[in-house]
Parts: sequence; structure tokens; C-alpha cells
Amino acid sequence: MCTANLIRSPIAEVLTRQYLPGYPVGSAGLRARAGLPIWPAAAVELARRGLPVPMYGVFRSRLLTRELAGRADLVLTATRRHRDAVVASSPSLLGRVFTWRELAWLTSTLTPDDVAGTTVPDRITGMLDLVPSRRGHLVAPPGDEFDIADPVEGPEALLFEIIDQIEAALAAVMPLLAVPAVPSPSDGGESDGGESDAAPADGVPADEAPADGAPGDDAVPPVESPTPRTPSLSPLYEASPPPPPADDPEPPLSTLLPTGFAQESYSHR
Repeated sequence: MCTANLIRSPIAEVLTRQYLPGYPVGSAGLRARAGLPIWPAAAVELARRGLPVPMYGVFRSRLLTRELAGRADLVLTATRRHRDAVVASSPSLLGRVFTWRELAWLTSTLTPDDVAGTTVPDRITGMLDLVPSRRGHLVAPPGDEFDIADPVEGPEALLFEIIDQIEAALAAVMPLLAVPAVPSPSDGGESDGGESDAAPADGVPADEAPADGAPGDDAVPPVESPTPRTPSLSPLYEASPPPPPADDPEPPLSTLLPTGFAQESYSHR
């Protein structure tokens, strides 16, 4: 999550989905105005990098609420200020909220085998169980290296840079959470003598079985999978989309959440 849910957090959402297919991934903003599309320049750059932005339909920004944050197994933020605001409003989330780059640092020497669990939620819990003890064994970088700046008022190169930063942070963390593939029973190994352990199918001796690629008498023709439809990118580019509000510099922490997360109205500059 970030401030307006228009650039940094939508980018992270798209990237995270690549690692955790089938697991619910979302994004939100501390001061988001609901219903705005992703910043067009961000969508264009993601598409240029080959990321399937159209697979997620029409993106619309949303406000982070206590209820939404409380349902999350893990909350990742753009900056330390975002992280601190979330924890200040919902102390029960302490230990489940990190910046993207902070968590990448904390897990930098872990491997997928170090993390227990056979589902993504279980593996998140397993990873979080390992994190507290690591703070005392790792040399922390300067604090601002845990933050990812808002590119909205910067040069085009800054957008490319922050996407690289988000991508690098998630590439360090998300493989730890991906559920390891279970070997298929059909992947049977070989015996000590090098012969295949698999028995001949239907009692046909191996030397009389059809050659690979040659159908037998009772062979069933394969069913071709339908070509997936790729929605158009056009829904991301509505006519004259409103300019995105500036995320940074962030307002003082005391003004981020004066009444909790649910701020339904505010003004953008």
C-alpha cells in the first residue's frame, strides 16, 4: 500500500500476483480517493515489461480501512511512514507490517526451504516467525533505503527506478512464500539398474508399446486448450483521466490518520 493507491501499490500488486497465482492479492492507499484508474504512465511501463496488466480488469483505487488491513496475512508498504501510520492506527498488526524493501532486507539470507508451510498463509506465518530474531543479526542500512519514493512529480526515469526497486524487493521475498511444487506420481524415478520403475500400461510389453508420439489403437486424441482471451488494455486509459494526487512528500504522521483509516473526503493538490 502507499498513499493514493495509484502508482506504487498497484505496481506492487501486479508484480506480486506473478509469484502467488490463486492467492488473493490487493492494494490500497492511506489517503486514496476511491475509483481512480492506475496512473497511465505506470500501466504503459508495466505493459512494456511484459506484465499482464489487462488480466486484472479495470483497476480502481481504494481506501485502506482497518477492516481491510485486519484481514490481510501480510501488509507491505511503500515507506516507513506508511508502515508506522498503519501500526499506530491498528497496533494488533505489529509484526505483520513492513515496507517492501525492509522485508527484503530481513529475509535476505533465507531460502524457501527455511520457511515452513504448505499453503501461502502458512508460509507467511512461517516466514514471520523467523523475522524477529533476524533484526539483531543483520546490519541495517540507512533508514531511507527502506522507502520507495513517489515518482509522480519526478522525471520519467524515476518511474523506471521505483519499478525496479519494487521488483527487486518482491523478488527477494515472494519466492519464500510460493508453495513448492509437489512431484507428480507419474514422475517415477529409475531403479538402481537404470531401468524404469513404471509398469507397462494395459499389460502391453514395453517393446510392443507404441512409440512416443504414435497413438495406439485405443488412444484418445488430446483435447486442445482454448486460447485464453486477453482483455484489451484500453479500459486502463479512460478519456482525460484525472491527474493523480501527489503521494510525497508525505504529510506529517499526525495528519495521515486523524480519525483512523476511514477518511472518506479530503482534497488533493
